[in-house]
Amino acid sequence: MSNRGLSLVDAQRIVKEALAAARKKNLPALAIALLDSGGHLKAFASEDDAGTQRGQIATGKANAALGMGFGTGQFYSLVKDNVLPEMFAVCINGATNGLLRQYFPKGMDLSNVHQNRLNAVARRLNERPRETLQFYSPAEKFSECVASTG
Repeated sequence: MSNRGLSLVDAQRIVKEALAAARKKNLPALAIALLDSGGHLKAFASEDDAGTQRGQIATGKANAALGMGFGTGQFYSLVKDNVLPEMFAVCINGATNGLLRQYFPKGMDLSNVHQNRLNAVARRLNERPRETLQFYSPAEKFSECVASTG
C-alpha cells in the first residue's frame, strides 16, 4: 500500500520536531497539519492554548501549499517578503480546499493526476472571481500586488 510520499511515522516525527522548534522560539500555541501528496491528512496536532480556528487554518494552509505546488515554508517567505500579501495568502487558505473538491474528490491521490490537468484546474481557480476579494480573481489581485512592488 502506498503512503503517498509521507509515512505516518515520518509525519508524526515532523509534527513532534516542529512543535519542539516552536517551543524553543517561544512562538504562540500552534496547530500543525501534514498532508500526503494525495491531500490526505496524515498527522495533526494542536497545542493546548491554540485558538479555535488554528486547526482549520493549518489544514487550509497545507491544502493551499499542496495545490499551489510549494511548501508552507515558501508560503511564509512569500508573505514575509511581501510578494504574496498576507490577505491573499489567507484567501488562498480559506478558499482552496472547498474549491479543489469541485475538481478532485476528497481522498483522491493527486500524485496520479497529470501536471497539465493540475495546471488547468489551478488556472481556473485563480481566474475565478471571489466575493472575499470584492469580486476580483486571485490572479488579478496577485498581479496588482506584484505590480505595486515594482
